[in-house]
Amino acid sequence: MSIQIENKVQQLTSRGFDLGNQQTEIINCGYGGKMQTFANASIYYHTVMGSEAKVVYGGIRGKYLTLGGHDVNQERGKRLLGFPLTDEENSKDGRCRVTRFEWGAIYWVNGGVYLDGKIYEEYMSGGGEEGLLGYPIADPVRLTDGYVVFFELGCMYMGARSRDQVIDIRYSLPQLGLPWLIQPGQFSDQVVVKFNFFRQFINANIAGNLFAEIFNGRLVLRETAGNDEIPLEFNVSDTKDLAFSENIRIYQSVVRLGNASSVKSRKLYDFVLRFPNRLHVVAPHSVYFRDDWHDFQFIHITDLHVSRRLDRFRKFFSDRSMDDAVRNFNNFNDTLREFIKYANKMHVKGKLDFIMMTGDLVDYIFEDGGKSYHNNNFVFLEQILRGLTGEPDQVKNVELKVPIFTSLGNHDYRVEAYYPLFTVDLQWPVGNKTMEQFGSVNLTRDEAKVITEDLLNIRGMISTDRAIDMIRPDRENQQGTLNYYFRYICSSSSYTVPLGDHRIVMIDGKWDDGTIESTWDGIKHYLGFSGEATDNFADGSPDSVGFNSQDSDLISKALQTSGLVVIGVHAPLINPKGGEFAWF
Repeated sequence: MSIQIENKVQQLTSRGFDLGNQQTEIINCGYGGKMQTFANASIYYHTVMGSEAKVVYGGIRGKYLTLGGHDVNQERGKRLLGFPLTDEENSKDGRCRVTRFEWGAIYWVNGGVYLDGKIYEEYMSGGGEEGLLGYPIADPVRLTDGYVVFFELGCMYMGARSRDQVIDIRYSLPQLGLPWLIQPGQFSDQVVVKFNFFRQFINANIAGNLFAEIFNGRLVLRETAGNDEIPLEFNVSDTKDLAFSENIRIYQSVVRLGNASSVKSRKLYDFVLRFPNRLHVVAPHSVYFRDDWHDFQFIHITDLHVSRRLDRFRKFFSDRSMDDAVRNFNNFNDTLREFIKYANKMHVKGKLDFIMMTGDLVDYIFEDGGKSYHNNNFVFLEQILRGLTGEPDQVKNVELKVPIFTSLGNHDYRVEAYYPLFTVDLQWPVGNKTMEQFGSVNLTRDEAKVITEDLLNIRGMISTDRAIDMIRPDRENQQGTLNYYFRYICSSSSYTVPLGDHRIVMIDGKWDDGTIESTWDGIKHYLGFSGEATDNFADGSPDSVGFNSQDSDLISKALQTSGLVVIGVHAPLINPKGGEFAWF
């Protein structure tokens, strides 16, 4: 008998968990453990778990059992994962479900993938799913002398060539918001993979062969929203040894087009990894070929203000027969979806090569409910651009087929959601202040009140602290709230894009200046002792921090070239006090 398993069964049953029919009694299962199986779950106990038994169920249970469960995996001739150390739980950023075991974990992504052994240990020591590699995207792949595990942002190898040490390989791929715009003959100039190795028995030849075995036949360019593919090839001679110090080696390699003649000018491509019966896009919308950049056509858009909650508003009004609100509501998300259709048509007509998106890409970073993947509006923005959100409101979402360049604005640094209509308790001597944030979405005051109270569940006054949370920016990403944007959409805050002789310079507009972030800040403003930036912020026309010296250097360097220089930045360079018209 095992009191721990009995207690677990009672705990799960009391929570309403459907275990299904009992299939076995509590039995000894070897390796010092005990287990009991039900139709819908398996419950294990071993002293490594501490005082509480653990349950494995659902898709993760099916994956676990195909790998041998707690017992030996026949293909690899050893126990892969051991006993569970946790129940199924949310991954660190809430993106998927995961169960952690003695020597590995199973993540419920792509139908369930597992990590084990030294690779799992190295992965977790680097931050796991919140680290530099992101999530695993496939089970370990066997090579001639070891294994490789592919992640969203790189891979890990362990085998004879590394003397069974783990090599961490990072992709240096373009991104959705920072793609390569290149001529076909320039493609081989791009570095796409590199790794650091902390020993000297690896050399450039070994590294090059390893790159070739891992990626050749597996990494391809695939036309965005299309079927045409271009194979990619790594050559040993293209791998360079960049010695960092006596004991640290850095190897990097470029990739060549396997069939350059198949490149289509003015077409957008994704970097894709091939797995059995499945493709995984590792860098969407990331390569755009054009024969030359003597001239070009682009669109500049700004203030997208994307947020998940907007897709719920119209249905909310419709369910309450608020016909005027249904008809008049302005959904920013649908505006972007309509723009994508327009941009695709312009591109087909040969009248558009790229889009500059200059800030306020999202209205705020996280929806109410926590700082998780599924509440992150940068994730939602990417899904819209990739055509993945269906038709939640009035406009069907199609995938954008035009490259974009993105930069940030002040709203992109605001972490938490605001409410359409709310009153803040600012306390003595300031008093209460009602904030109206609904005009841009074309709602009336009464409609905004209903949304705030009945959909967002906010009634009565909110505290000063809550109001401050709505406007406090994550300056310089100190809290890491923009990590998704920098890892998956655009890695640079300000940057230059060469287009032949021409230059595009994208500048980060940065966060609001002069924000009121404490009661004392509010009192100083009320008494007239705050600066101009705070006055502008309080009046509803905030200054952005704007340019810094590095941004100015980017522009200065670009202006030294012979071609056209186009500068994209979110905020106006000058915000006159009091809104006076600028006569210059």
